[in-house]
Amino acid sequence: MLVTTFVLDGGNWVVDNDATGIVEAGTLIVDRENAMFDALCSHVPSYMSSGWPDTGHRRTIDIREYLDSDDEAHSKQFDLNVLYPLAEILSIVSSAARSGWQTALDHNLSVVGERSILLTATPPEKIDFDSKPTREMAESHQLAPHALRWIRTIDAWTLGEPVEPHSTEQPNLRRALDDIELFPASFALTPDAAAAITGRWHSSGSLSGPSVLPSRPFAHEPTPTAAELQNRAQDITQWATEHGFSEPLLPQPTTVAAFLADRASGTAGYYVLEFADGQCYIGESVDIASRLAQHRNRFRDITTIRVRPEIDAAVQTSRLDHKRLLRLRERQLIHHAQRSNLLARNVNEMATLIGDSRHLDDIISEAQQRLWLDDPDTVNRADSTTQRIDHSQFLGAADNFRRFTSLPESAEVLELIGHYLTRCVPYPLQTEYQSWSVSCLPTTRSIPRRLSCVSIAMTETFVVNMDASGTIGGFIQVNDAELFSVGPPSELAFIRRHPHATLHAAHYEESGPGQSTIFAHSLAQLHRLLDDVAVTRAAATTALNIMRKGPSMHRRSHCPQLVAAAFELPAAQ
Repeated sequence: MLVTTFVLDGGNWVVDNDATGIVEAGTLIVDRENAMFDALCSHVPSYMSSGWPDTGHRRTIDIREYLDSDDEAHSKQFDLNVLYPLAEILSIVSSAARSGWQTALDHNLSVVGERSILLTATPPEKIDFDSKPTREMAESHQLAPHALRWIRTIDAWTLGEPVEPHSTEQPNLRRALDDIELFPASFALTPDAAAAITGRWHSSGSLSGPSVLPSRPFAHEPTPTAAELQNRAQDITQWATEHGFSEPLLPQPTTVAAFLADRASGTAGYYVLEFADGQCYIGESVDIASRLAQHRNRFRDITTIRVRPEIDAAVQTSRLDHKRLLRLRERQLIHHAQRSNLLARNVNEMATLIGDSRHLDDIISEAQQRLWLDDPDTVNRADSTTQRIDHSQFLGAADNFRRFTSLPESAEVLELIGHYLTRCVPYPLQTEYQSWSVSCLPTTRSIPRRLSCVSIAMTETFVVNMDASGTIGGFIQVNDAELFSVGPPSELAFIRRHPHATLHAAHYEESGPGQSTIFAHSLAQLHRLLDDVAVTRAAATTALNIMRKGPSMHRRSHCPQLVAAAFELPAAQ
């Protein structure tokens, strides 16, 4: 028998060749974006492959090669009537694990050549339901352990005779699938983790807690000591060396130009500016020397510059393509620098903004920002600001709003927007239009169709849309460090509180690393996301950090009428 153990390494499921194969009861398993299913499909034991293509000396095969293939030769070699049911069986394992079932999957080859698969599943000990119907069904339905055995015949997988697990009740395949799908938000957990994983909800009176982030980057920093400066310089040196940058050079355009010319490496590439306070700035340019001259007009405390020429021979196309490559790699460098705890003065691609905000600090004081970050719900509720925007200046938006209100779901969408603004946006009626805007039925050709979009600076942070079938969904951008504050357990907790939501890394330049976009596929899912204090806490941190980077850049599409309706305010005159 071949025992294959998977472990979670850096967000990916990988084979652990040194593992014992034993997973302790209660172990938390995170299956993000079907990673576990992919791992299972990629490691099917070769001895299960009778009648399949020749596997040579491989111990395992990756059936995804054939699931996704359009090659007729593969289709003839591989009986897809056998393959697809096998993939469905493997999908049960990842679905069960994600829903809190303790599962074991055994591929067996008997001495007489019979191939079989045995799946055993023990139901979760605790259940958290994401809908009233699910809760009502659970009251009249008892979960039972399952043991299911499929036998490989010539052209199919057949569910065999029931196997005794820990119960006399013997469900069939459909019953097993029904149980797993009926309780997608259920989970097994230890008593001390129960409160964290079951979650806290605004609708139950809970409020977003204080930020878990260790620093307040907008607080004025005291002058660093000599020891701190030395440590920062050493950190920059180590990081720059690891990423292929030169030794420090004098910050003079002629010095940089001569350095690049001596190496016949062109003028384009990446650079790191070092400042007198131990901070840095990471950039890219098609002409590094000229770009340095621009920086010298802005920054008066540059002490050195390090450069890394871009000499990728594959870039032989247009200047635009070259610039796109430079921007992509610059982004990676900035993200790596933040993960290495360098203090970077960059604005775009930064998860947080170091130093003063030339935009937001003039609207809301730093003390007010810190107060809000620690308790956004209470602070926003206590803010007595009235709407300051003159509706008569937005007649086009008024027409869109009238059409919006004719939609059957408009009241629910307004409620969602109100929840997002009051729970996640700093002092929303003070910062409206200056720092954020919200559109109403914007003119776009995108599918799904936008109903409304809240944008902070340049970034779309909360969107409600409608697909071609009329289903309303949307997405919210959040800060990973806040949402997953205790690592995999809190990520598991989120997935099990919101089993139908999907997570993807955010790609906006202003967002920086460690940001995710949560996609919801129904109004109910959006409501549940905005009811979860962990989600609104993470969205609030993202909103403030982006707001500090600059003013609203989508003011032309702002709809103050929608804001007034979401807050149930009288129309401003």
